[in-house]
Amino acid sequence: MDVSLSGWALVAAAVFWAILVAFLCVVLLSLFRVLTSTRDLLEDLRRQVVPMLSDVNETVDGVNRELVQVEGILESVKGTVTAVEKVTTTLATAIANPAVRGVALAAGAARAWQKMRER
Repeated sequence: MDVSLSGWALVAAAVFWAILVAFLCVVLLSLFRVLTSTRDLLEDLRRQVVPMLSDVNETVDGVNRELVQVEGILESVKGTVTAVEKVTTTLATAIANPAVRGVALAAGAARAWQKMRER
């Protein structure tokens, strides 16, 4: 059997190409598995996220309704505080002025009494 150098080169090239094709098949098979796994993961994620987003949307709507009610309560409290402030100012004016006058009158009377006792 006389195999020439070109024959050995063709056999080596064919073996190289066979190994290369086998390697590429393994790589493509691994890539297919990764892509399938990724697709399944994304599908599971979609199944879980859509209901959660619906729940979040309902929660935000509820919070917005509560905030509107709290705003009404705060407006009522603001009105009450303003009314109490006015009543306090009126009472302070009504009580303080006569009290100051009474204390001034008492102090004046005490001084007059003291001066009368000195004489």
